[in-house]
Amino acid sequence: MKHVVVIWLSVAFAFFFSGCGILFTGAKKDLIGQIEKNMSQKEVLSLLGEPDYKRFAGEMEQWEYRDYYYVGQMSVNVIIDFSGKEVVALNTYDTSGYPVSPGIVFVPSNDHGIPEEQYPGNEYISVMTKREFEHFYQRMKEVIFYEKQLDMLEDKVRDYNFTCKQAKQLLDLTTISDKKIAILNILAPVLADRENDEILVKAMRFRSDREKAKIILDEYKN
Repeated sequence: MKHVVVIWLSVAFAFFFSGCGILFTGAKKDLIGQIEKNMSQKEVLSLLGEPDYKRFAGEMEQWEYRDYYYVGQMSVNVIIDFSGKEVVALNTYDTSGYPVSPGIVFVPSNDHGIPEEQYPGNEYISVMTKREFEHFYQRMKEVIFYEKQLDMLEDKVRDYNFTCKQAKQLLDLTTISDKKIAILNILAPVLADRENDEILVKAMRFRSDREKAKIILDEYKN
């Protein structure tokens, strides 16, 4: 009889803590939903607390909250971008690297002239605005090590598509053929305006590199 009681108590505790976990996750997700454009850093701190990581370049600053809440068995990271200490963008993604539907999405103005219906890929991924790209481009330029640049780019393509013009600017960060090809390999799947990809082929210095670039780009065309 004692064994039966112990088993039932174990089951009851399991359900209790499982329920608490769901409520806790739901509450934290609701906090993300309260983040709005132009909110101050002080207001964000009062809602979410101190971030796990901070990054900045000039007037731009980024806060990252790792494993902030859970969807099923997957933890979700939260990234908030500030300009002049005010919120300009928010993104959430699960730790497998694929964006999930966030509680709130900052939708930037379409300032690159590409109709929204032409954006390929996941519906939660948008093309970088000029301002966002300039911020990211400056961060890339400030990084000394090429491997770190690739890591930054791989992280960014999880959250954004790029125009061919933006991709060319990133290719022009280096004059070394192998590095250009490596950057193109990362960007090719997330190009928003593939009809303009000829400028990426022309960005290569040598004929052999242009041929490689064309093969990479053709792989992702319909």
